[in-house]
Amino acid sequence: MSYTGKLHFVHSNNPIAPRDNGGYYIAVSDIEKYLHVLSYDKNDNLIKDFNTNEKSYPSDIVATDYGFSIYMMDAVNTNHSYLNLYNKNFELINSVQIMNNNQNDNYTKDSNIKKQIIKYDPSGSPVFGMRFMYRPYDGKLTYSRGRIFLIFEHYNYFLDGGGHTGDTIVTFNDILSDMDFGITWGSSHSLIQSVTFDNDHFWTAALSDAYPEGISVQWTSKKNFTSDFDPINKKYN
Repeated sequence: MSYTGKLHFVHSNNPIAPRDNGGYYIAVSDIEKYLHVLSYDKNDNLIKDFNTNEKSYPSDIVATDYGFSIYMMDAVNTNHSYLNLYNKNFELINSVQIMNNNQNDNYTKDSNIKKQIIKYDPSGSPVFGMRFMYRPYDGKLTYSRGRIFLIFEHYNYFLDGGGHTGDTIVTFNDILSDMDFGITWGSSHSLIQSVTFDNDHFWTAALSDAYPEGISVQWTSKKNFTSDFDPINKKYN
């Protein structure tokens, strides 16, 4: 790869997404914090340097049948994170605001919370782990069977007066609609996330700084999954 240009790798994560034709995308922010997508062919020749005109840092990028999707952190308002979808002509098709909150207390306005994705229980209350999500950090993407799958890490403020970190799983279709949740609160202290697909299930793994020794891998069957447990209020949603 011979391309240098004026890009400056200001962020530690510069994800790569392979394409079916042997080419690949690389997401990187330049020195002015603008997010670029570099498109290469299978011979490592640069096809396009696409400036998204978003001042953001890429967390992950994945190729889809119709283009690519990027999970990005806003480089200016760092409490914002987005999942953007582009077609193969590098046109923005849709954008979903994943998080829009930097407050670590229970005074956050509902109007602000509703700007980010959230899942409600049958009574209309946000499920455990999603009422006080704030300050996004990291996330991983994968794509299979027409679904874009995102696991992302965030802080939470719980009503017992403390902050905590965990992850949430959400999926979308090819146009970032038909949103569906997997686990609304996964691994506590979720520092590093991974995700893959094995033709039957999406599999996730997360590294926890609190208990890094007994790492377990879990999968959830939507067919058999009926409820999730709220450990703070000690009840099932």
